[in-house]
Amino acid sequence: MPTTRATTQDRSAVRSLLRLWPYVRPVRARLLTAALVAIVASCTGLVIPLVLKWLVDGPVADRDPAGVWLGALYLLLLGIAEAVLFGIRRWLVARPLSRVEAGMRADLYRHLQRLPVAFHDRWASGQLLSRGTTDLMLLRMFLAFPLTFLLVNGVTILVGVAIMLAQDWLLGLVVLVPAVPVLWTCVVFEGRYARVARRAQDQVGDLTTLVEESVLGIRVVKGFGRHRSQARAFDALCADLRGTELHKARLLATIWGVIVALPELAIGAALVLGVVQVADGDLSAGTLVAFLSTALALRWPVESIGFLLAMSQEAATATERYFEAMDEAPEGGPAGEPADGPREPAPEPAVLQDAGLRFENVRFRYPDAAPDSPPLLQDIDLHIRPGESMALVGATGRRQDHPHRPRPPPPRGHLGPYHPERRRHHRHAPRGTAREGRRGLRGAHPLLHHRRRERPHGRAGRHRR
Repeated sequence: MPTTRATTQDRSAVRSLLRLWPYVRPVRARLLTAALVAIVASCTGLVIPLVLKWLVDGPVADRDPAGVWLGALYLLLLGIAEAVLFGIRRWLVARPLSRVEAGMRADLYRHLQRLPVAFHDRWASGQLLSRGTTDLMLLRMFLAFPLTFLLVNGVTILVGVAIMLAQDWLLGLVVLVPAVPVLWTCVVFEGRYARVARRAQDQVGDLTTLVEESVLGIRVVKGFGRHRSQARAFDALCADLRGTELHKARLLATIWGVIVALPELAIGAALVLGVVQVADGDLSAGTLVAFLSTALALRWPVESIGFLLAMSQEAATATERYFEAMDEAPEGGPAGEPADGPREPAPEPAVLQDAGLRFENVRFRYPDAAPDSPPLLQDIDLHIRPGESMALVGATGRRQDHPHRPRPPPPRGHLGPYHPERRRHHRHAPRGTAREGRRGLRGAHPLLHHRRRERPHGRAGRHRR
C-alpha cells in the first residue's frame, strides 16, 4: 500500500485558506450578505440587556404593570427578529456552498483523470478518496460556519465590551482581565492543533486505502489466506488514528477549559463588585442587571472561539491536502515533458498526401520515466486511413496499448493530418483511431496480428464483413 506523502508547505492557516478564493468568488455576494445579516442578528441580541435595564429601573421600580407588559413585548419582538435573521443567514449560504463543494470535487476528478499513471502509483487511492470526500466536507462546513462566525463573534465581542464599559468602566476592566491569557492560549493552540489535525486526516486516508484495497482485492485476500494479516493491519491503523484523535481531544479540552473558566471567574468577580456598588448606592440595580446580561450574552461568542479555531485549522489542512493533488502537473504540462526534454514543434506537412492518422519511425516513453530508460515504443510505423478500423492485438507485455493516445510529436516521428495540436482531446480522435474502452486495442492475446476492414464507398458508418 502506498504511504502518505508529506508535501505540505510551511504556510499559515490564513494563507492556506486564501487559496479557496477562486472557488468562493462566485458566491462572495451571498457570503458577505449572510455575514452582515448574522452581525445584525447578534447585535440585536445585545439590545436585550438594554431593554432589561430600562425595564428594571423604570416600570419595575415604579410598579407599572403596563410598562412591564410593554417591556416583555419588546423582548419578544427582539427575540423573534434575532431568530429570523439567523434563519435568513442559513438560507443564504446553504445552496451556494453546496455548489462550491460540488465544483471542487468535479475539478479534482477531472484533474486526476489527466495525471500520469506514475502519480497514481505514488499516491494511495484512499488518500485521493479522502481528499474528494472528507476534506471537501470540512471545507464546506468551514465556509458555512467558522468563516462567518469568526467575524460575527469578533464584532459581537467588541460591541458588547463597548456597551459594558459605557455602563461601568470598572466592572468592564474586571471582565477584560482574562483577555490576555485567552489570546496567548489561542496562539499556542493554533500551531499544535494544525499538526495533529493534518496527521489525523492523513491517517484517515491510509485507513480508507486499506479498506478499499481489501474490498476490491477480496478474491486475492481470500485466495492467499491473508484475511488475518489484513485485519491486523486494519487494527493497527485504527489504533494510530484513535491515538491521534484523542490527542486532538486533549488539545481541544485544554483550550476550551481556559476559554470557559477564566471568563466565568471574571464574571463572578464582577458580580461581587457590582453588588457592593449597588449596596453603596454607586450603581443602579438595572445597570448591574444590564451589565451581567451583556456579559452572559458574550459567553457563547467567547466560548466558541475554541472549536471555531479547531474547525479552521482542520479546514486549512484540508485545503493543503486538496491542493497537493491539484498542484500536480498533468501530462503535457510543465512537468509532463517527454523524457528527452522539450522539443521543437513538429513541422506541419505542406501538402496532405492523404487523410488519416500516421506514425512514422516513432518512439515513446512516459514523461516520468528515467532519462536513461529504454523507450517503450521504438521505430513504430502505423497508418490508419479514413473509414478504416484497426485492432492491435498482442501477448501480454507487447505494449500494444500505448499508441491509443496521440501525444506531442516525438523525435524522428511525424503525425499525419490529425496532429495532436489540432486534435488534442479524445473526443476529437479520428473515427479510425482506437479509443480506450471501445473497439481497436486489445491485450493479453496469444497472437500478435492486425486486421483491417475497409468501408465501401458510399456507405459510411458500415463495415464490410
